[in-house]
Amino acid sequence: MTSALEHLGSQIKTLRKERGWSQSQLADMAGLDRTTLGMLERNDYTDIGIRKIERVLALLGKKLALANAGLPTLDELVAAQVEEQQRAG
Repeated sequence: MTSALEHLGSQIKTLRKERGWSQSQLADMAGLDRTTLGMLERNDYTDIGIRKIERVLALLGKKLALANAGLPTLDELVAAQVEEQQRAG
């Protein structure tokens, strides 16, 4: 399964290439080192600041967004447990 970060890196690379930009050009516009951008595209990093990612995405006409992960919240789990206990009764 591809993680969200792996998908992000490949999308950045695809969007950059669609615009005909080199890694150096995009990195310069975003105020990053080219190696940092390369690591982001290859998912070869241990830590990268969210603001750096936001700058790169903004230049590519994109932004970060939250999405439902499809997992229940703690409140939903507690409610289900209470309901189960009531049925068992």
